[in-house]
Amino acid sequence: MDRLTSLAVFVAAVEEGSFAAAARRFGLSPSMAGKHVSAVETAVNARLLQRSTRQLSLTDAGQVYYAHCKQILEAFDEASRAAGDT
Repeated sequence: MDRLTSLAVFVAAVEEGSFAAAARRFGLSPSMAGKHVSAVETAVNARLLQRSTRQLSLTDAGQVYYAHCKQILEAFDEASRAAGDT
């Protein structure tokens, strides 16, 4: 699984409030979006989201990780734009 995509799906799940909405953003199934987030949690060896049948919420570790992921994705987008401008 591509880690950058997994980070982006994690961020989208947080912002959208569900795996289904994050999946729609990326053209994935909700199950696949959940697998991306699980892969991120496995990679960092921490639970990042509390899951219930109705909502997702960030754990303390998830809040810190989400902030860093946002910065990483923004930096990647900025680098891509800068490369395109040259």
